[in-house]
Amino acid sequence: MRRYINEAKERGAVPIVCSPVPRNNFKDGKTKRADQDYGLWAKQVAAETGAWFIDLNELIAGAYDGMGPDAVSRFFPKDHTHPNKEGSLLNAGKVVQGLKCWRHVILRST
Repeated sequence: MRRYINEAKERGAVPIVCSPVPRNNFKDGKTKRADQDYGLWAKQVAAETGAWFIDLNELIAGAYDGMGPDAVSRFFPKDHTHPNKEGSLLNAGKVVQGLKCWRHVILRST
């Protein structure tokens, strides 16, 4: 990931690292986060390289927590990993939300 980020920066691109999207995996009424493994590693690499970071894991898990396991299960008709169109649209909306947060940071710094 570091190599991809550095190559993107060398070419003038703005690298954006996103943490993994959570699965349909609840424990004690809360969505299981990936904040101690893949999500943490993505955040660390972004910080080390100066890439933007969007914590999709937390953004989407927060939405899932608010909806509850029964509602979220409708996004995953085949397995606990791959959402259907509706779940994918929710996820895409969280990407947009994350990008808008970065836009505000850029506007403040210019």
